[in-house]
Amino acid sequence: MSKNGHEKPGMTTCNECGCSLKAENLARHLSKVHKIELKQEEIEKLNTTIDAGVANKMNNKQHSPAKSLSSRGLSSGGKKLSKKEKRDLRHMVDTKKADMRKIELMRRKRRNAIFASITILALVGLGASYNMFLLEGDDSSNPIATSLPQDEFGEIVVLKSDVADDAKFYKYDADGTEIRAFGVRGSDGEEHFAFDACDTCYQEKKGYRQAGENMKCNNCGQEFSINSIGTENTEGGCWPSYLEITGDGENIVIKGENLEEKKFMFE
Repeated sequence: MSKNGHEKPGMTTCNECGCSLKAENLARHLSKVHKIELKQEEIEKLNTTIDAGVANKMNNKQHSPAKSLSSRGLSSGGKKLSKKEKRDLRHMVDTKKADMRKIELMRRKRRNAIFASITILALVGLGASYNMFLLEGDDSSNPIATSLPQDEFGEIVVLKSDVADDAKFYKYDADGTEIRAFGVRGSDGEEHFAFDACDTCYQEKKGYRQAGENMKCNNCGQEFSINSIGTENTEGGCWPSYLEITGDGENIVIKGENLEEKKFMFE
């Protein structure tokens, strides 16, 4: 722009920001600065219009005031574009900006969708981890137990074939107090029984759970080999409380009075 406010030959004005620049740089300026990409035929049309304006300026050897297109037009070399050219160029620029807005909106939606997916996966993973923690570490709930009915002789009979590698829990009703015990077959092939209570932790009423080839105290976390269970506690401290049993071939026999001896542990 010259000092008297007229455009110099070969210069033009950008309608987007109002800056003055060389006419041949207009298309690149629109692309880099305003993200408006013109097609090749649109650039050629624009250059043709600009070249015509420059030639007219050089032939007349005079400067005419540079007038910007109303609202969204462009002036080129001091030559005013026709109404149709203004309308076409305005439509072209508006279309390009609308396309850019659509692209940006699609990108934003894609980013939001990815973020939402990651968030959902994280929450699902957290929930699964929490559930595993509860299953692995919930010491307050007792597993389902099978009732042990007493026969007329005051004995409870359990089939040896019902005792498996997975610990099975039993319950016995002693005048309203539920006494719990468990039985499990060890790697030695023997059936091992004990009260579902620890000699030292019984007041917590948390009992035991199986951990592979061990039984684990739900209160203090100590583990005891299944093959060692079924004996008196000779060392003191934590130990699955001893339950006396006898066998008669195919059965395990437990006396009701032996169960009631440890009633205090479950009251």
